Amino acid sequence: MIKLPFTALDYVALVWFLGSWISYQRFTAWAARKGRPSLMSVMGGYRMDWWRGMISRDPRIVDATILTNLSNSAAFFASTTLLILGGLIALLGTSDRAMAVVSDLPFSASTDEVMWEYKIFLLLAIFVYAFFKFT
Repeated sequence: MIKLPFTALDYVALVWFLGSWISYQRFTAWAARKGRPSLMSVMGGYRMDWWRGMISRDPRIVDATILTNLSNSAAFFASTTLLILGGLIALLGTSDRAMAVVSDLPFSASTDEVMWEYKIFLLLAIFVYAFFKFT
């Protein structure tokens, strides 16, 4: 039988994390059904007002700058997420060296390599989900 390196506290932390994530998603879906505006919907309304105003006036440098910033923010998030994913994949290849650096920190707990890789895979899953959810 394979012995997993998880302790009871690891299971509690994982259940807490997943429970918080699922609860937050359900709460935001419930709030949207109740008509409570989210940040994205409020910003969408402001953007529509800005577009309507932009149609009735001559193009300005400020409008071009705002359009550039709007398109660059999504590209910035996507490229940053890809850099983080690349770093996490590289971290999997040098787990022993990274664990040695982290174990020298005064507030860190020691862990074995299998547990370290499980944590890296969890971070990979989170950032892959964030990449596809946002872009």
